[in-house]
Amino acid sequence: MGGSSVTVMKPQRFPLLLFFVALSSLFLFPWKLTLIFVFIASLFAPPVGIIIGVLADALYGAAPPLFLATGLGVLFSAFGFFVQHFIKTRIIR
Repeated sequence: MGGSSVTVMKPQRFPLLLFFVALSSLFLFPWKLTLIFVFIASLFAPPVGIIIGVLADALYGAAPPLFLATGLGVLFSAFGFFVQHFIKTRIIR
């Protein structure tokens, strides 16, 4: 019986894939595209924003009073936590 060999990604692996895409975009793509990837990854795994933000500031040397990437990462992570909380409460109702 010729079954199809369509591979569906497991839901647990999708946030991990997004994390690696956001992490690699930090090194490969311009910062605007990295912001987009980090925002999307933060919707599925909120701590990604903070991790990538701290790493970007550490790698590219932010000035001490202005940690812009970390601040944006915190905002993206907070937004991701709110979106996940909103989705979970709407699914339960």
